[in-house]
Amino acid sequence: MRINPPNVSFQTYRLKGSLLTALKDLRMEEPNPVQKQVMKAVMAGRDVVVASLLKEHAERAALIMAMNEIAKEPEPVGTKVLVLTSDDSRANKAAAWIGKLGKNVEGFTTGTLLETQDPKENLDMVSRGPTVLVSAPELLQQVMRMHGIRLFGLQMILAENVAKYKEPAAVRSILESASGLFRRVIHVARPNNVIMDEVIQWVGDPEWIGLDPWNASSEETEPAQSQAAAEGKGEAEGKGEAEGKSEGEAEGKASKPTKVSVTLIGKPKKKVVNLTQDPREAKTNTAAANGDASSQAPADGAE
Repeated sequence: MRINPPNVSFQTYRLKGSLLTALKDLRMEEPNPVQKQVMKAVMAGRDVVVASLLKEHAERAALIMAMNEIAKEPEPVGTKVLVLTSDDSRANKAAAWIGKLGKNVEGFTTGTLLETQDPKENLDMVSRGPTVLVSAPELLQQVMRMHGIRLFGLQMILAENVAKYKEPAAVRSILESASGLFRRVIHVARPNNVIMDEVIQWVGDPEWIGLDPWNASSEETEPAQSQAAAEGKGEAEGKGEAEGKSEGEAEGKASKPTKVSVTLIGKPKKKVVNLTQDPREAKTNTAAANGDASSQAPADGAE
């Protein structure tokens, strides 16, 4: 469950002066409640799964903490943070904000892979090893597979708004091919069964923010529960109808003509004859029909 921590400023998190200046320029004076929880979990070295509204910008809290670690290095070498987004538009927006956040960090660079970008430019971008690399997971997975690329020395992989990904399973492939003691921060704006069952394969024992720990075998979203209720209702109605039918048939045996089904085994296929008669005649007619069936059996055996 979400807990609102007391009001604190970014200085509480021991951020470098270069970051505090950048945050002031970005008009971010203090983190919101969701961001505080994310920053605290990242400081503790935990993986994080956070469910929050897009406007709460949970991903920015993770990026601030990652950038603070980068700022402590004399000069960062290679890609330290991988940011996975849903599409080109979101990738460009994220890269622009990250660039402003890290503008005062020495040696900091950012790079973006785009679907609309020339494949060679995307390959060159990954090869250069920008400090922060931003891409849709499907596109990065394609580049890595085609050219046998692996990412080393990562400090964080941030996947934001994962329900919007075209192929969420691509994240799993990237995680398996990456190396380093990196933290995983997963942001979900609209949790559902399908995406959460995928997400729990990306993290081990994460800090859950904004939702309870997910159990794939028992958790259901509201639509799934509604469907199960509808199915249960249909089964109950079907059972009631069947019971009603049985009762009606029981009454019919005592007072109404009975419909009897007799199967005759013929040469090409089964033939069903329905006879409607009084219950007293049913026994006699059924025996006669069975006699007809047995008279035809030798013909089949002869063939």
